[in-house]
Amino acid sequence: MKSTTKGMIIACLSSLLSLSAYAQSNVVVIPLGGDEDSSVVWAQRDGDSGGVSVTASAGRTELNSISINVKKDGYLVISGQVFINSNNATDLVYFMDALVDGATVQPSGNLLSTRVDSSEYDDYRNLNYTVTVPITKGTHTVSHNVGINSGAASYFYNKEYLTIMFFPAGTVETVNTGSNAAAKASTKQTLNSEGETTH
Repeated sequence: MKSTTKGMIIACLSSLLSLSAYAQSNVVVIPLGGDEDSSVVWAQRDGDSGGVSVTASAGRTELNSISINVKKDGYLVISGQVFINSNNATDLVYFMDALVDGATVQPSGNLLSTRVDSSEYDDYRNLNYTVTVPITKGTHTVSHNVGINSGAASYFYNKEYLTIMFFPAGTVETVNTGSNAAAKASTKQTLNSEGETTH
């Protein structure tokens, strides 16, 4: 990656982190170049530090949802976070999942899980994750949720955010370090959206 591109990413992410609170429905879009092969960052975060209380709820609660449009096949790096304060008489295991077009990014779901104790001194956790998935050209919806897998739970949450970075599929250069001159030649290979070489 060129140093100028690295600098752009660092500057963009730094500006994102320093943004003042904005409405939950708003999405920040940061293009990192000027053509269809460019990387893009989408970000959405909680605009209300007061948070949300969930009472005796079964299943999952959606935290953020972003519609994206990618110009070619590539990869998404998805990261997210939420703060949970569990208001229950027993310890509970909370789960967090990232979804693309309504399907969990891993077949079994439960991308992240953590036990939250019932003690008033230990009944809160920050849940966070980062995952990379292949994506096809077109419009997609990326979201994430939190909750328990069985029964019902009461909890408070805030500080939720969802950040998506798109990187287009392209070429990589591999160098053979063998002893003869022919073996040392560089070979360019094209990667598809599954990370496989297509030559």
